Amino acid sequence: FWLKRLQHFRGLPRAVVGRRAADAPSTRLLISTTITSEETPRAQAENSSNLDRRPMWSVTRPSRLTDVVVLYEAAAEASAPFVAEFLGTFFLVFTFGCCAMSCGAVWMPSAVGFVLVVTMYATGTVSGGYLNPALTLSMGLCRKIKWQVAIGYVLAQFAGALLAGSTVSASIGRHGPLGPRKDFHPLQVAAVEVLYTSMICFVALSCTASSVTSRKGDRKHFFALAVGFMAIAGGQATADISGAVFNPAVALGMGFASSGLGCAPWFAFYTLFEALGAIAAVGLFAATRPQDAQLLFRQGSLPEDLGPRFDSELEPLSGSCVSSTARRNSRLISEFLGTFVLVLTIGLSSRLTANVSNSWSLKPPPETPSLSDERCISAAWAGGAVLLAMVYSLGSVSGAHFNPAVTLAMVFSGRGSCTLADGPFYAIVQVLAGVLAGLAEHSLLRLAPERHRLTLGPKQGYGWTSVIVGETCFTMALALVMLCMTTVTSPQYSKAPSLRSFQSALAIGMSLAAGGLALEHISGGILNPASTLGTSMAGLVNFTPDLGLQLQAITIYISCQLSGSLLATAVFVGMHPLEYQEDPLLVN
Repeated sequence: FWLKRLQHFRGLPRAVVGRRAADAPSTRLLISTTITSEETPRAQAENSSNLDRRPMWSVTRPSRLTDVVVLYEAAAEASAPFVAEFLGTFFLVFTFGCCAMSCGAVWMPSAVGFVLVVTMYATGTVSGGYLNPALTLSMGLCRKIKWQVAIGYVLAQFAGALLAGSTVSASIGRHGPLGPRKDFHPLQVAAVEVLYTSMICFVALSCTASSVTSRKGDRKHFFALAVGFMAIAGGQATADISGAVFNPAVALGMGFASSGLGCAPWFAFYTLFEALGAIAAVGLFAATRPQDAQLLFRQGSLPEDLGPRFDSELEPLSGSCVSSTARRNSRLISEFLGTFVLVLTIGLSSRLTANVSNSWSLKPPPETPSLSDERCISAAWAGGAVLLAMVYSLGSVSGAHFNPAVTLAMVFSGRGSCTLADGPFYAIVQVLAGVLAGLAEHSLLRLAPERHRLTLGPKQGYGWTSVIVGETCFTMALALVMLCMTTVTSPQYSKAPSLRSFQSALAIGMSLAAGGLALEHISGGILNPASTLGTSMAGLVNFTPDLGLQLQAITIYISCQLSGSLLATAVFVGMHPLEYQEDPLLVN
């Protein structure tokens, strides 16, 4: 008897806990079933007629124990998202702190990125898996969560970070202080923290808050993978500049673990610029997705079903009209942004990974560090990671080419993903982004200590033949993977993926990483004309004596990369002949 009564209370929807019965007609039957059988028919009728005027908790109950159970379950359900944010942030900061004491410079960002992926997946269905006050701010500005929930999340994240920092300091030891690494200036720290915090928040918004990637039935399985790999890319690029924090909670936990309350000035510094990055991410999200800007910023009220979880769904705004010019501009902005971040990340990773021990450790580096192997892994791994994240984020906007060679293959394949009219604009924007990324890299490192200089041309022991064959073949592989993963639409290939498939961005990003690893000690593994120009900008700006040789190398590299893209088009046509045949069911 009592178990049956308890089941009725457990069946109450969470939305009506604490409300009056008049506000929740669907619960009247559940409440009325708790009236004891000893009541007379007249009392039962009187109770039923007065049910609308009585508070939910004033209805006769079989036991006060049931009230306690219901209140406990309601409190547990209401606090579950905050507990999830607390625990997720604790494990993230604890991993960061352990890596600061033990991991090498290359694998520390990977360890932090991997724990970010798994904790976001683990807590995503409960709280959204934000684990970052900057990301929480972006979600609040985009009206993904309500502000009272966002404030609670931030408090839970800071509490988890403080506990993690205290645990690391007490059990493992102290690491280097929070602040600029080595001889870098605070302005350089501010620049990279704003940039990569905004990219992490932008990737999260694009994968979870967009009406395109949040349609009915789309569970967005790739959201944590995209955010985690963007964190890996940013960590590879900036660990030697700022420590690759990108999270005010991490700044608090790491600062408290190393300096106690003395970390307050640098904690405020990092938090300020990471908050600016979160705000910038909202602007980039609106610029690349004008239809979502209408939905998120112009709608009068927050949708009822829009909760903190990552799987909440958004419906396109009825009556919204985005002009063709606005759509084209958003595609060009998307290509510029993705190419800029890709080229800058590869450039910084190539030049900054200089020590086997990471910049947080207080221990001296090994006597004989393997510098070239470290740079090889860092640059290739960072390039693959950032390409994976940006394809997940912007693939539904522009196709996520970020490479003039890929754009050339898309145009000549005739698959309709990039028309002949749009192709030249894509290429111009990509080249411009690559040049500006090279200049930005040069500006960031101009006042820094002497760093490794990445140049074009054959590496030691190899000739131009090796460079030509390597760049042509691996650019062909990259362009071919892009064609196969994003443009096959014929029903004859029923198992072909699309750009929104889970495996598409993963295959594209890992193809770039594979080429970079294979060619690092041969040609540098560039595989991208925009990256070729960005890599050469430091030498071109400084007017080095070998300027003529640099221009010759640029010409050879770009020619090989464009030739590889044309070869990829020919191979794709041979592999997918049915894509170019009319479906007999559609004839006549």
